[in-house]
Amino acid sequence: MKRILGMILILLGVTAFFLDGVRFTTEEKILDIGPLELSADQEKELSWPSYTGAVLAIAGVVLILLQKKKA
Repeated sequence: MKRILGMILILLGVTAFFLDGVRFTTEEKILDIGPLELSADQEKELSWPSYTGAVLAIAGVVLILLQKKKA
């Protein structure tokens, strides 16, 4: 189980290392009065520090190495 989690962390770490963040669009209601509804698209961004990818990848490697030592 730790080996699978370790591989997932490594993949997430490599991906996070090359991406600065993720942008996505949400639709928000501005006005809702009876049958009248007004909405607008709003762009949002989820960003993380550049070292996050390295930390995730290292944690994945540590989990895999710990699994091999116990086996």
